[in-house]
Amino acid sequence: MFIANELEKQFETLRTKAKEYIVNNEFIDMFRQEGDAGVNAYTSNDATQYINSLPSNKVEFWMSMTSDRFMNPIFREFYKEKDVVMEERRLGLETQPIQKLVEDFQATAFKAHPYHHSVIGHMSDIKGITRRDVESYFKKYYSPSNLTVAIVGDVKAKEIFEMAETYFGRIPSEPKPEPIRTVEPEQWGERHVIVEAQSQPILLFGYHRPAVTHEDDVALGAIANIVGQGRTSRLHNTLVKEKKIAVQTGGFNGFPGDKFPNLIAFYAVTSPGHTSDECLNLMDIEIEKIRNETISEDELTKFKRTMKKSILDQMKPNAEMAALLTYNEVVQGDWAELFDEIDEIEKLTPEKIKQVANRYLIKKHRTIGEIIPEEKPS
Repeated sequence: MFIANELEKQFETLRTKAKEYIVNNEFIDMFRQEGDAGVNAYTSNDATQYINSLPSNKVEFWMSMTSDRFMNPIFREFYKEKDVVMEERRLGLETQPIQKLVEDFQATAFKAHPYHHSVIGHMSDIKGITRRDVESYFKKYYSPSNLTVAIVGDVKAKEIFEMAETYFGRIPSEPKPEPIRTVEPEQWGERHVIVEAQSQPILLFGYHRPAVTHEDDVALGAIANIVGQGRTSRLHNTLVKEKKIAVQTGGFNGFPGDKFPNLIAFYAVTSPGHTSDECLNLMDIEIEKIRNETISEDELTKFKRTMKKSILDQMKPNAEMAALLTYNEVVQGDWAELFDEIDEIEKLTPEKIKQVANRYLIKKHRTIGEIIPEEKPS
């Protein structure tokens, strides 16, 4: 124990000393000095994305800086950043009842596919990861063979491709990572997971569905919208406005990702004095209605207008247009799919929605997650 404590003290001394040689946020500051109004990055279940919004005359600056970033990565302050990620998990997941539920729900719905895991990972993995692990992962997945770039703005395509060849062509490229082989097997019966937490009861359930590239995706999006999205949705009208057994309801299509077979899901946050069972009973009634009855033309028109407006609005800002293009290329397999989406929405019929509801909204293929209020210690 004494030796361990001494080593830890020496390590902290060296880490403090190392800070003298580090200029914090220098990379981001250089971009901002060149007019970057949108330095950002995020990781989802399907991809990692970096976003920059620079003036069009700074394309070569971006090419130079970004290609060097991938060619000569330096993982400064590795241990400090590891501590930051552990703190993110503690504050963003382990102290949040809903996030606890989502993590256990995800792990229960998927038993084989990587969607089984949350993006941030388990605490033991974060604690145990080494700098060498990070270097190996970066070398495998952050290679030009696995990199997609979209540039939207006042630029000339020929010049962009020439610059890309000059700057990104100099990076040694690893083989494209092998595709995920595991396909989530068929679910043989309804699953149920319970999380005890200091929270009101919360209900979450989801049904297995195919990847976003499947022809049924638009109809599944319509089901999620009509049943669970917004203040005019069926769940909100029934559970919140009429019966008042929930304070919030919702639905989402494509959880926890889109690229591989995933879930269409719905949730309810109960009102004081009410239970998840009450919510589930009424939600099941609404699910059966979407399976057995034809939706109204008004509901379908509302969905189509909402979706088309959303797509067109996202195309207006250059940064969001670039994000859509990379999403369609990486997740859907073809950036041009973006421009076919509105036509697919327009072709949707009430009969198609009913068929798809009967194909996927099956209890045998459903996972239910529930927060049960934790009893306070006496």
